[in-house]
Amino acid sequence: MFTYKHQAGLSLLELMVAMVIISVLVLGITEMYIDNRQSYMFQQGQSENQENNRFALLFLHQELTKAGYRREPDKAAELVFKASGSTGGCPAFGESFAAIWDTNNRYLCIRYQPHDDKDRDCLGNLPKTAATIKDKPYIDGGEVIFERFFIDEETESLSCQATHTVNGNIISPNPTGELITGIVDLRFEFGVGDSTDSRTIKEYKQDNSSISEPILAVRYTLLTRSTNQNITDENKALEKWKIAVGATDEEVEALEDDDTTRQLYHFSQSTITLRNLMP
Repeated sequence: MFTYKHQAGLSLLELMVAMVIISVLVLGITEMYIDNRQSYMFQQGQSENQENNRFALLFLHQELTKAGYRREPDKAAELVFKASGSTGGCPAFGESFAAIWDTNNRYLCIRYQPHDDKDRDCLGNLPKTAATIKDKPYIDGGEVIFERFFIDEETESLSCQATHTVNGNIISPNPTGELITGIVDLRFEFGVGDSTDSRTIKEYKQDNSSISEPILAVRYTLLTRSTNQNITDENKALEKWKIAVGATDEEVEALEDDDTTRQLYHFSQSTITLRNLMP
């Protein structure tokens, strides 16, 4: 007598249905992973840009507040900051000028006297006359510090060059150091007065060649670029940066051509009054 058993295993149709369901689940999980990873990379790139901008603005604010500082506040600026030739990579300073910008080479220079014997320059160096001015407020040791801030295009970093002079003589080797990475552009505008009132800001200028008055305030705009790649296909920050600084189409196109890895941009802006030159 013959006995019949139930079929064991899956039919071809059942197997195909199972494979379709599994494929849909795998695709959904993969898509979720990619979206989450993209979102994480975007947030990480944005945080990196914000941190670089924040630190750069704080650093520039800290250094620019020194511009024009005199150890003897009752002494006229033109007696302390005399006209000088090119110093430490900076162009010639006019008499009493505490800050100057080279439009063609795009860097900002300031000069000041050390506040005390522990007042470090942008590279962390102590004053050369520290022993002379220690515990001696309002004593002029004859030292003037020049600082030059610029963007190193090769490393995409904010860099500084510091030069110490005593009685007009350079006594340091003009070292240069990298401060903050991830910065691709830095622009300045200058608040100046006029012939009738040189201590009140009347307008802001971008072209240093047309400035004949002492600079009383500095407005600076930073453009940063993240290190993370393949983040976004749209860089709206570039368009906003273009409007803010008056950049040309060629400059924007150069940045876009250089950005072949879809990195994230961010720009920020701040203004500081050179308080040592104001009433």
